[in-house]
Amino acid sequence: MKDLPVAELADGIRSKTMDLLARRRKIGVIHPLPDKSQWPKVNLGFKLLPPLAKRDVGRQRKNRIVGCLEKGGGKPKTKGRVVPNKEDQ
Repeated sequence: MKDLPVAELADGIRSKTMDLLARRRKIGVIHPLPDKSQWPKVNLGFKLLPPLAKRDVGRQRKNRIVGCLEKGGGKPKTKGRVVPNKEDQ
């Protein structure tokens, strides 16, 4: 198709377009199935189960513990304020 004139290229595109339109006319109209009762019954030969449960909603829990040599790993992980013992004072 390198050295074809523009008119021949246009004819080729036009003929391919007409072929595509003719194929679409042969297919016809596909009507939707409004109710599940109209779905075809199929025997799969095995029992099809629903998918497994998904993860919970929200931020996922962090499982990895930061090492002592990594950035931010040197501080103790405490909840709340550290209160000194009375015996230490």
